[in-house]
Amino acid sequence: MRALVGATPPELPPGAKRILTDRERQLFDRMQPYDRAHAIRVFQRVFELQPSNFELQTAALLHDVGKGMPRLSHRVALVLTQAFGNFDQPKWHDARARSFRASVRDLSNHAEIGARFLEAAGSDPDIVRIVRGSGSAASRTDSQLLEKVDSEC
Repeated sequence: MRALVGATPPELPPGAKRILTDRERQLFDRMQPYDRAHAIRVFQRVFELQPSNFELQTAALLHDVGKGMPRLSHRVALVLTQAFGNFDQPKWHDARARSFRASVRDLSNHAEIGARFLEAAGSDPDIVRIVRGSGSAASRTDSQLLEKVDSEC
């Protein structure tokens, strides 16, 4: 994992600036520096693979907007819980709002949370479906490609 603290994200590439709406750019700018830098790496790889798929490129930039502002401890807890724990237990699902467990649970569900943010921002429904990982066969294919690239970046 790259450094999370004090990271300064690179500038958005010109192509990325052109495809985001003002409200999408606001969501992007609210992400933590580490997550923005990661999103730019994902965008650049998606752009290489799909240079004319603007919905997928936009989803690449915005796929982590639902993460909020997790601490390093939340990220570590999520990885460990997914590897060794049982996330289906009530202690995770019924966690008190703003508690450590609720933050980890929400981090694990960031795609759905991000899709809701994008809906509220008026994003194209195809972008929302790609981030959410649902919808038509085409958006599911784009979601699968995004997930693959995301795991590699």
